[in-house]
Amino acid sequence: MRYRLPVPYLVIAMWMMLFGLVCNSIAQQQCQCEKFKDRDIRMFQYVLTGNRAAMQKLYDSVSTMNTPICKANILNFKSQLAFFDGKEDSARIYLDKEKQMLDEMQCGSATYIYNERQRGYFAFKKGDHESAVKHMLKVADLSQQIKDTARSITALMNVTSLLGMQGEYKRVLEILDKVEKIVSPTLHKEYYGNVTEAYANTYRVAYEKTNNMEYKQLYYVWVQKNIDYNRNNPAIVNRIRAYQNCALAAVWRKDSRQAILYLDSAELYNPSKWPPELRANQYSMKCGAYTVGKQYDLAKIYADSSLIIAYQSKHPESIAVAHQAIYKVNKTAGDYKNALTALENLKGLKDSIDNIERTTVVRSLELKYNKAKDEQTIHDLAQQQEISTLNIRFLVAALVGVGLLGVVLFVLYRQKALKQKQLILETEQRLNRARMNPHFFFNALTSLQTYSLKPGNSEKVPQYLSKYSKIMRHTLESTYNDLISLEEELEYLTEYLEIESLRTSNPFSYAIDVDTEIDITDTMIPPMILQPFIENSIEHGFSAIDYEGVIQVAFIIEGGHLVVSINDNGKSTQNEHHKGYPSRATQIITDRLFLLNQKHGTDAKFEVRDASASGYTVIVTLPILQAA
Repeated sequence: MRYRLPVPYLVIAMWMMLFGLVCNSIAQQQCQCEKFKDRDIRMFQYVLTGNRAAMQKLYDSVSTMNTPICKANILNFKSQLAFFDGKEDSARIYLDKEKQMLDEMQCGSATYIYNERQRGYFAFKKGDHESAVKHMLKVADLSQQIKDTARSITALMNVTSLLGMQGEYKRVLEILDKVEKIVSPTLHKEYYGNVTEAYANTYRVAYEKTNNMEYKQLYYVWVQKNIDYNRNNPAIVNRIRAYQNCALAAVWRKDSRQAILYLDSAELYNPSKWPPELRANQYSMKCGAYTVGKQYDLAKIYADSSLIIAYQSKHPESIAVAHQAIYKVNKTAGDYKNALTALENLKGLKDSIDNIERTTVVRSLELKYNKAKDEQTIHDLAQQQEISTLNIRFLVAALVGVGLLGVVLFVLYRQKALKQKQLILETEQRLNRARMNPHFFFNALTSLQTYSLKPGNSEKVPQYLSKYSKIMRHTLESTYNDLISLEEELEYLTEYLEIESLRTSNPFSYAIDVDTEIDITDTMIPPMILQPFIENSIEHGFSAIDYEGVIQVAFIIEGGHLVVSINDNGKSTQNEHHKGYPSRATQIITDRLFLLNQKHGTDAKFEVRDASASGYTVIVTLPILQAA
C-alpha cells in the first residue's frame, strides 16, 4: 500500500522563505517601500493559519502608505485578502492592477517578483501546477537578473516540489542536483532541510511510478538525512514533515508501531495550530499506520477526520489523499461497499478538477475572441450598425449562458453541501457509538456483585445500583442529545466518580467546584465531554501509586467562555501518565468539538498541561450556550 506525504507543504514552506526573501532592498529610492517589507512574510503566515482578523489588521496598517511602489504593494495585499475570502476574480483583478502600476513606474525586474510569486501561489492553491511552475520559473529568472542567488534557489525549490506533484521526478532530480551544488548545510541552513526533504519525496514518487528498488533504497537514505538535519531545526514545520517522512518509511516496512511513534512525535508540536492541509495529511498517515497494524476501527476514525479537515483546507490534493485513505482502509478491512463508495468519490473529485481545467481553457478562448471582436469593431466603423446588432445577440446568448451556468453551479454547490452534511452526520454517529468505554459497565457490575457479598454492605447495594442505572440511562440518552444542562452533567460526573471509587482498587477522592456566577440549570454543554479525561486520570494516573489520588474539577467563566479545569495528582510524565491522550479518546473529543464549532460557530478546544512534579491538568474551553 502507498500513502501520500503532505507534499504541498514543502511548496508552502519554500513559498514562506520566498516571501521573506522578496523583502530585500530595491535599488532605486523612489522604488522602495520600507514599511511594507517586514509585513509581507507575516501576511503569508496569517494566510496559512487562517487568521483573517490578523490579515485585515496588517492590511489596515499599510493601507495609508502613499508612495507609488507602496500603493502597488498594497494591491498585492488586497489580492491576498480577496483570494482568502474566495473572491478569485477580484484577486486576479488586483494583481493585474498591480502589474499595470509596475509597468508605468519602470522600477526594474525586482519589483515584479511579488506579483509573479502571488500568481504562482494562487495557481498552486487551485491545483493548477503547470501554471504555478511557469510563474515560479519567472521568479527564478527575475532573481537571477538581479544576482539574488538565495531568492533564485528558493524559487527553483518551489519548482521541484510542483514538478514532483506531477510525477516528473527526472526533471526534479536534475534541478535538485544543481541546487545541491550551491547549497551548503552550514551557509544555507534555511534551505538544506528542504533540499533533503525534496530528495526524499522525489525518490518516493520515482519508486511509486517504477517499482525500482534502487529508488526505494535512496528514499530511505534521504529520509534519514532529512531527520538527522531537521531534528534540531528551529523551523517546527520542517521537524513535523521529517517525522512524517520517517513514518511513511516505517509503513513501507510494515512496522506499524514505529510509524505511530514517529507520528506521535510530530504531534508534540501543538497540532491545533497546524494548517488544515498538514493536519489532514497527518490523519491520513495515521490511518495508513493503523491499517498496516490491522487496527481497522482506529484507522477508519482517522480517515474520517482527515476528510473533514481536508474539506476545510479546500485543497484538492488533500481531499483526494483523504478519499484514498478511506478507500484503502475499507478495502484492506474487507468492507468493499464503503471502499467502492470512497473510490467513486475519489473518481468524482478527479473529474471535477478536470472540468475546472477545461472551463478555464474555454474561458481563455472566449476572452481572446471578445478582444479580437472589439478591435475589429473599432477598425471598421462602416459596419457599426451590423456589429451593434451582433453584439445584442451575443449579449442575449451570454445572459442565457450565464443563467444556465448559474443553475449548474447551484446544483453542484447543493450536491457538495449535502455530501458534506452527510459526512458530518456519519462521523457524528460513529463518535456517538464510541463515546464511552463499554468495559466500564461490565467492570462496574462485577464490582457491585463483589461488594454485595461482603458482610454489612447489602443495604448500600440498591443505592449503587440506582447510580449505575442513572449512568446507563445518561449514556444512552446522550447519543440523541447534542447538549444537556450543566446540572445534569454534574449529577452524572458525581455518580460516575462514586461508582469508579467502588470499582477501582486504588483509593482516590474528588471535588467538584462551580463558580457562583454560573446558572447550572440554564447553561448547556455537550454530554460526556469531560468523562474521558476523568477516566484517564483514574485508569492511568492512579495506577500503581502508593498514596491517595485526588481529582479536582472546577467550572469558571473566563473571557466569555465556560472554562473547565480537571486536575489530578497522578503519575508524572516520566511514568508515561496520560499516554492514552494521543490515541482514540483524544481523537474522538477533537472531532466532537469540531462538530460543536461547526454547528454553533464557536471555538471550543482543550489543552493538556503537565504539572511537572506530579499529575496533569486538562483545560477544556467551551462556549456559553443557554437553554432555548
